[in-house]
Amino acid sequence: MRKVIQKLIQTDMKEEISFGVWLRKQRRAMGLTRQAFADQVGCAEVTLRRIEAGTLQPSFEISLGPLYFQKPECCTRLLGVIDKSGREYDLWLCPISKRYGARAEAHDRETLGDVGFEAAFAEGQKMSLDEAVDLALRTVEEM
Repeated sequence: MRKVIQKLIQTDMKEEISFGVWLRKQRRAMGLTRQAFADQVGCAEVTLRRIEAGTLQPSFEISLGPLYFQKPECCTRLLGVIDKSGREYDLWLCPISKRYGARAEAHDRETLGDVGFEAAFAEGQKMSLDEAVDLALRTVEEM
């Protein structure tokens, strides 16, 4: 996963900036305070402050937090791929990843509505892992 995150970060960075600076830009573009963003992605405000300052490496969940705020349909497709892959390959998600997935699902259901969520989730379940990585990379490039 860390390689995927690094590729996402490198793809999005036309100029040489740190992940923390990029995350701060994304948070501000959404009009969120550190506390509001931290509450949404499930971390402490101090954790987010340290990530933005570059003194702490972020988790997978925090790295992709802006995705479910700005691109809920894409995030829902990725949740579908994660669900399908978890069942196919008997993958186990840690409790923090499960909590992140539940928050992303709740947000996306509220944003897209149940019908829109179910349609995007079903599309995601038809995707391969390679297609999912491509989708994530394209989406981050657009953000």
